[in-house]
Amino acid sequence: MNPESIPPRTNAESQPYSRQPNSHAAHLEPDADLTTKILSSRSYYTNLVDTLSAREDVRARLDDQIAYVAELSRGLDLSIRNEEEASIRAYIAEIEWTKAKERVLKSKGRVNRLLRRKKKEEGRVLEEESKFLEELRGVRIHHDRGVNLRQLHTEALSLKLELEQQLQKRVDTQKELEALMHELFTGPTPEYPEEDFIEREVYEVKRRLGETTDTLKGETVLTKLLNTAYSSISSSVSSAEEAVEHSRHDMARTGLLSIMSPEGHLKRKALEEAAKHLWEAQNMVNHASNISPNVQPLDFTTPNEYMTAGLDFDFANLTSDWSFHDKARETVSRVGEIKTKLAEHRKASGRRRGELSKIITETSATLERRTKELLDLRTQIVERVLITGHGPPQLDGSDMLR
Repeated sequence: MNPESIPPRTNAESQPYSRQPNSHAAHLEPDADLTTKILSSRSYYTNLVDTLSAREDVRARLDDQIAYVAELSRGLDLSIRNEEEASIRAYIAEIEWTKAKERVLKSKGRVNRLLRRKKKEEGRVLEEESKFLEELRGVRIHHDRGVNLRQLHTEALSLKLELEQQLQKRVDTQKELEALMHELFTGPTPEYPEEDFIEREVYEVKRRLGETTDTLKGETVLTKLLNTAYSSISSSVSSAEEAVEHSRHDMARTGLLSIMSPEGHLKRKALEEAAKHLWEAQNMVNHASNISPNVQPLDFTTPNEYMTAGLDFDFANLTSDWSFHDKARETVSRVGEIKTKLAEHRKASGRRRGELSKIITETSATLERRTKELLDLRTQIVERVLITGHGPPQLDGSDMLR
């Protein structure tokens, strides 16, 4: 569909509403039997059901309206661009027309041999004028389309807002209905064992979902700690490798001691950086192992000792240079081993998060399904009591017990 030719919507109507507080539950007699509570809630229950029924398709209508508003927005943007481009073309055409008229005026005082050229220039004026008027009509057309689209867009946004209010009203009413059902059926209902059965199952599923969600939150914190530790240990390895590289260049300088070479300072600085990042990683790993038994503490003692030994050299002789070089290379190897183990911890944490997320998805689906079944069964009970005026009715709840 051409975005500039979008027709107005006429099939989406909305109804204003005024929200009322849910105070009915507070007026139920706590010691009254279930049948009495249901009968005393007849008017309130009927009003809630009617409100939901009147807005049954509001979500689908809102989705359609959102798509329609987006389509109008794209059409309006296109119309604005087309009008701007047409305005530029009209401006250029007007300039050319003006130039053509000026050339005709300049040719009036010339001799007769220029008459043929003058006629040619006058024809050019008419041609440029025609182009200008055509471009000007295009500007007006795009402008009028833009005005029309702006009006449609404003009306569509207004209707979208009304539908959003209607949807919110439906959501609020649904919550009020669920609160009413909870108040009516709170506690054991031995006359309706199938309702008690599903209610207990819903409670148990909620409990499992809460526990799993808390576990996932803890695992997420653990993953962040391990990621931070891995980043630090990677930086430590890089700095240690840099120290080795500076040490190699330093020893390649024939006849110079490290203390006289800029490489001596650079390799010490690189090893200091490696030690700093290693300390950061160690803190993160220790924190992770303290909050989760799934993370075993890692041994940072050996690489720390090698780094300390490397930094203790005074680099006053070539022997110290060689010793530093050996310590730095060993540091790279030891820290690399820790990095490998830390990577394994990260992968394991990621797998646990994936498994927990899957359990949460499945449990949430079960909770949604059983909660709906519980509400449907309670609604069935209420409807039967309101029709018969007494209870308990004989219900077939076998399909709910699964």
